[in-house]
Amino acid sequence: MSTEPFDLDQMRMLSAVAAEGSFSRAAATLGVTQSAVSQGVRAVEAALGRQLLIRGGRGVEVTPDGEAYLIYARAMLKIGGDARRHFTHPKVAGVIRLGLTEDFARTVLPAVLGLFTRQHPGFSFEVECGLSKIMFDGLDGGRLDTVIAKRPAGRSGGERLWVEPFSWYGRADTPHPVPDPVDLALIPEPSESRRVMLDALRRAGRPWRAMFQSHSFATLEAAVLAGVGVTAFGRQMHGPGVAELGEDSGLPPLPALDMVMVQAARGTSDATDSFCDLVREAAILGVAPVPDQAAG
Repeated sequence: MSTEPFDLDQMRMLSAVAAEGSFSRAAATLGVTQSAVSQGVRAVEAALGRQLLIRGGRGVEVTPDGEAYLIYARAMLKIGGDARRHFTHPKVAGVIRLGLTEDFARTVLPAVLGLFTRQHPGFSFEVECGLSKIMFDGLDGGRLDTVIAKRPAGRSGGERLWVEPFSWYGRADTPHPVPDPVDLALIPEPSESRRVMLDALRRAGRPWRAMFQSHSFATLEAAVLAGVGVTAFGRQMHGPGVAELGEDSGLPPLPALDMVMVQAARGTSDATDSFCDLVREAAILGVAPVPDQAAG
């Protein structure tokens, strides 16, 4: 048994006794014998020449010296834990080549990127942001290692992270019902959002006209705020001043789209795998919309 009063194992024992109010419960919590805990506490008290705990019929009480010791012990245990995590965390290195759609980049990416760069400093990212089909073309062509995007029509496979509800949006003073022809603000081909909107309007027999087209969500939003037309967004994407258009707008309902993550068939680096693990955790923990667990 160590005679060093700031031995981490003994500090852990004394902290557990103080927290549990009992030597037996502290031993159970730590997974050691009660005699080992008793010996550890006595060794600390002997090394310091101070009584830290009072053993009584009603449990264990912490003395003023014990309270002072615990302040330092808890701080040192925290530092020790932080150091252990830092030096035992698997180190990864390299370049991460990602293809993203703007809806992921504007919603989930900041949290995931911030956490990853804190855990794995020194990484460089090469990120392309654009339409789903173009991102998947980059993956298939070997330009990208991983794509996180809406699943394009006709493409199977990949890991479904969540299901993204789609809704119509317009200015708050958009006429209800929306008159024909429906004036639209659209992303150019080959956009999944565009396909979903136009398919829904065709099925409903609604005439439409493209009044504004842009690859940027920000400029589409500007067009909507200007009253140029209506558009469809995932429910996390719209900004202030843009109103969701409900059933009374007369616009047809829109299907949800799968947000998927696909890694290159040739395999990816440890760095990319670590980043993808964090994306999965973000989806599970609700940084992203709650995922539909059915196979996609």
